[in-house]
Amino acid sequence: ATAVRSSASGLWQTWLGFGRWTLQFALPAAAAVAAVPGRRRRRRRWAVAALVLAPPLAGWWRRRGNPVRYVATFAVDQVVYGAGVYAGCRRHRTLAPLLPTLAGRARSVTASEPAG
Repeated sequence: ATAVRSSASGLWQTWLGFGRWTLQFALPAAAAVAAVPGRRRRRRRWAVAALVLAPPLAGWWRRRGNPVRYVATFAVDQVVYGAGVYAGCRRHRTLAPLLPTLAGRARSVTASEPAG
């Protein structure tokens, strides 16, 4: 039971993180995916909606209050943050802030070697 809870929690946190990332940096792409015509259009729309609405709804669930206002302000905050990052990338002519940083396996540091 503990393993199942841990796995479910990890999956949920990953979904929330990917949803935040989508709101910040990939909302136009997600909207384009949802708009593609085809047999599975409704499923794609539900998947995109679940992805981008999960983070604000999870935040609202912890804090309560007016759900529409909370979800709207959360989403706008994330989109505006991402727009600022894109503007900074354009200004400095680099895509480095948009590239993911993959955390590797942690290694132990002995007393004789410097950290980092």
